Amino acid sequence: MQLTWLRFNKYQLIVIGLAVSCLLIGSAFLYFPLDRYDVNPRAVNIPSGTGVYGIAKILYDSQLIRSKTLFVVYALALGQESHLKAGRYILSRAMSTPDIVWKIAGGYAEPDDVAVLIPEGYNIWEIDARLAYMGLIKEGEFASRYYGQEGHFYPDTYRFKKGSS
Repeated sequence: MQLTWLRFNKYQLIVIGLAVSCLLIGSAFLYFPLDRYDVNPRAVNIPSGTGVYGIAKILYDSQLIRSKTLFVVYALALGQESHLKAGRYILSRAMSTPDIVWKIAGGYAEPDDVAVLIPEGYNIWEIDARLAYMGLIKEGEFASRYYGQEGHFYPDTYRFKKGSS
């Protein structure tokens, strides 16, 4: 039994070879990070309302991806272009394009707030020390302002915007 349908002429073989080469080069650009040894974190801010092309430009300008086009094609191929979320992301040059798409589509951004846990039984000075440790106030500021109001602050986890007073 002859497999006549498997016979190719030289032009067909050239086209197949070029297609395979492009696929391999594209995969290398996509799956290999820019610098696998550079694990230094880079903060990237993606503003709300930025589309996949804008995100690709931000990442390319931050030297985190090799190609804007491959980033866009990869996100579109996976259907993730509408799932990319705004926020402040900590990325590195050691991350591949799929890793970066996964992190941004998953919304693994840095939080915009500081969580402070006030345990039950803390007095005003212990609360003051906790807030000062978190960098929200100067030590003694809270205790001096709310001295005499012991018991008015309930044990809970309080969230404050970074940089708020």
